Amino acid sequence: MRLSVAIADKARSRHDETAEILEIIGEVRGKNAMIVDDFCLSGGTLVALSRQLKSNGAKRIFASLSHLPLSEAGIKNIVDSDIEFLISTDSAPIGAPLDFARFKIVSAAPLFAEVVGRMHRRQSIGDLMDVVPESMLSGLSAV
Repeated sequence: MRLSVAIADKARSRHDETAEILEIIGEVRGKNAMIVDDFCLSGGTLVALSRQLKSNGAKRIFASLSHLPLSEAGIKNIVDSDIEFLISTDSAPIGAPLDFARFKIVSAAPLFAEVVGRMHRRQSIGDLMDVVPESMLSGLSAV
């Protein structure tokens, strides 16, 4: 399957969570958008980007993060935004209870266990960058 890619160009004028979305490079009109980022604290950048994607004609907006150390205010910001669904790992403590209708948290433990097992068996862990073993995807069928 071939998917389109768009890139958000952002700038930070201060050393905080405030970022300005300068432009979206690529066409999003009439498409569903998946925001991919490393983490967020306040939800500010994700919310600003979701607004910009909507104004550029994106149909539905989702987000995927590696870590989710969100504050209570950050959770409220995302719940009140155009982001329909956010998926992340449990690799960092989450600062407040989540509305699980909007958030899906996936355990990082199977990945860590797979890496440790491969190291013990002297197998490559680089393969995990290309193919995720089926055993690590349990629990995602409801997504």
